[in-house]
Amino acid sequence: MSTPIYLDNAAAMPVHPLALEVFQQAVISCYANQEAIHGAADVIRRRLRQSAAELISCLGIAPDTATVFWSDSGTSVIAALLRHPRFARGEILLTGAEHPALTAAVRRLGVPFQLIPLDHGRIDLARLEPLLHEKISLVAVHQIQSETGIVQDLPAVGSLLRRKAPSAFFLADTIQAAGKLEIPWSAAKLDGLLISGAKIGSPGGAAAVCRKVGETDFLAPLAALRSAEHLVSRPLPAACLALTEALQQMQARRAENEQHVRTMNQAFRAVLNDDFPVLPVLLQPPENTSPYILHFLLPGYQAAVLVRMLSAENIFIAAGSACNAETPEPSPTLLAAGVGKADAFSGLRISFGPQNTVAEARTAAEALKQAVKNY
Repeated sequence: MSTPIYLDNAAAMPVHPLALEVFQQAVISCYANQEAIHGAADVIRRRLRQSAAELISCLGIAPDTATVFWSDSGTSVIAALLRHPRFARGEILLTGAEHPALTAAVRRLGVPFQLIPLDHGRIDLARLEPLLHEKISLVAVHQIQSETGIVQDLPAVGSLLRRKAPSAFFLADTIQAAGKLEIPWSAAKLDGLLISGAKIGSPGGAAAVCRKVGETDFLAPLAALRSAEHLVSRPLPAACLALTEALQQMQARRAENEQHVRTMNQAFRAVLNDDFPVLPVLLQPPENTSPYILHFLLPGYQAAVLVRMLSAENIFIAAGSACNAETPEPSPTLLAAGVGKADAFSGLRISFGPQNTVAEARTAAEALKQAVKNY
């Protein structure tokens, strides 16, 4: 069988060797219960505090201006964050293209919420403005949409938000952006952002929410939920330390990696534009999308079928988001972007990682061309 070509990095990225090394060493040394009162537990707490400080610094956030809350997954940390009492009041705004975990958590709150209109996947600022008012408690949007790769203009959203809804908490899902593109923490005046280790080359099992330091200890209620209600799983300390290491490694090579994945993205697009059996449909031009994610529609073709055909050739891509893969319903993200129901089943996602090569991108694209011909 041919060597595997893995192009589903938006779902999970291969583990970085140095992150794995940190994880293995910490599993051996950080075995104590971090909530105990003895010295061994205190060592772990100090290491986690240091790791949190390094993570904040790595993101370009000024020291002592943000805090970190660790959890075991992005889904878990979102669920805990939205249980904060401040979100039980007022109104929430989000888009119809948010991660299912965020949408589900908002629905569980039982408070009024509205969907921000999208223009082919991007936030329509002109239609967002009338939705903003002083009783908005939360605006939660992604920086990079995990399925389509579309990048939102967070600074523009933040500027509008501070004028029209100054007391609202501005939460950015930066899970697909961390370590890959610049996160506009200051420019967008963000209050919080999300990171997941599995998306940046960590062994997984850890996620973090970074929260701007304010007048009150916003994260204390989250800790209470963990200890009293067991709503938030306590992550393995080794996984948290590995997450920070993985982020540091990605950040150190961010410019180099970005250029590399952009070249692979262009190589794949070149095949799509060269006598491809069907005209691929892009929701946004390349300048409005992350180079790490190439998404397109192949009208008339079931994406799941093509994914299985390529998988048989040891080439791994995705039919949209893994969270909605094997469901009978079309992609909510594509529907929110204005794609018709029939075409919403035809979306394919190619997601590149630093470990991939241009040759792999071309090989996968040619294999997809052949799969479409044999469909």
